[in-house]
Amino acid sequence: MLTDTQEREKEIYDFFQRKAQKDGITMSEFCEWLDVAECNLYKDANGKLQEYIIDSVSRFKRMRREFADLLSERKEGKSKRFFIDETLDESLYQIHVKFKRRFNNALGKIGFKIQYMKFAPNNSFKEVLFYPEYKRIYNRKTYLYGVAIDSDGDKYDIVNDCKTEKEFTQIHLDRITHIEELDRKLFKFVHTFDDPKEWQKQFEFVLGVDPILDREPQKVLLYVKTSFRERFDKDALVNFVISEEQSDKKDYSLLKLKIKQNKELERKLLSYGNDVLVASPQKIKTVIAKEIKKLNEYYNE
Repeated sequence: MLTDTQEREKEIYDFFQRKAQKDGITMSEFCEWLDVAECNLYKDANGKLQEYIIDSVSRFKRMRREFADLLSERKEGKSKRFFIDETLDESLYQIHVKFKRRFNNALGKIGFKIQYMKFAPNNSFKEVLFYPEYKRIYNRKTYLYGVAIDSDGDKYDIVNDCKTEKEFTQIHLDRITHIEELDRKLFKFVHTFDDPKEWQKQFEFVLGVDPILDREPQKVLLYVKTSFRERFDKDALVNFVISEEQSDKKDYSLLKLKIKQNKELERKLLSYGNDVLVASPQKIKTVIAKEIKKLNEYYNE
């Protein structure tokens, strides 16, 4: 039995799915419809406006962000139109609301048989047994962590599409297309760690969603351009700053971070351009320099 809020939420998701699959939807239509939803108003049988009694207005505001992540621009005109995948079998409500709720209630307790879309280039579907233990939200997207078992009974790495000896794997919630709860009498839950608190430790000093288990956090010094400092202070990377040092570079602050090196960190540092420069360690400077060299070779052909 759905609550009033859930009924309204489902109605909105279904409306947008139909619009965005068939004719596309403009951003003005998108925002206008959500604005109506956030006012909690509807027309009764006599055409009079009535107020919804709902348990959380903020959920509709969250939907604005969730739907924006699914929309992709296809063409331009007087107004840009946005579309979602026409082959999407399950409703957006099913994926974004019911799936989230079921996994939230199952963490560390219930296993599932899941079907998910594999990564490029083949984008085919695969079924595995998945035991969700931990949830992490990054860039407004939900990632699940736990043990996956393939049809041969071996541990499976979902990201790299292979058998593995790793302690756990991860999956993006949006890649899951079907879930089926496992019988608890037949399938004993497979835990990665005996203590659930261990999950928090895996992501200490980690930017993004990829924990590097065999790496220690290191001290990283960054020059941050003074004119860029306000924007940097609102970025996720600022959470790893442990002190501000005396800068020897004009127009730049010098910040010390404690963080693990991974692909997310390297991409983030590259994205800043010359607004943020790596002062040390040399290992990270070398990685950044190699990427910049590749870009220069491409653009100077």
